Amino acid sequence: MIKLPVNIHTEYIKQKRLKLYYPVIYGLSNKEAERKINYEIRSAVQQLLMTQGFYENPLTEITGHFKLKTNEKGVLSLTIINYAYSGGAHGLTLMNL
Repeated sequence: MIKLPVNIHTEYIKQKRLKLYYPVIYGLSNKEAERKINYEIRSAVQQLLMTQGFYENPLTEITGHFKLKTNEKGVLSLTIINYAYSGGAHGLTLMNL
């Protein structure tokens, strides 16, 4: 049996100091699995924001996106990438696989 790719919709959050694209999975026959995958994605995004000091430092600006690594044969792999700038010479990029 060939497993079809997972459906992915891109959500976008734009607010002061934050421009963020993240994936939302939909259309799975197993709705509980779909809910858990989306929960884990949102948790990973929130963890990166906390690690980069978005909530603690009012100067921190974050731009985030994701890269789809694979979506075939029942395997979904993506990377969540955030770039944070809080002033100074360089920003900080973090990824969550």
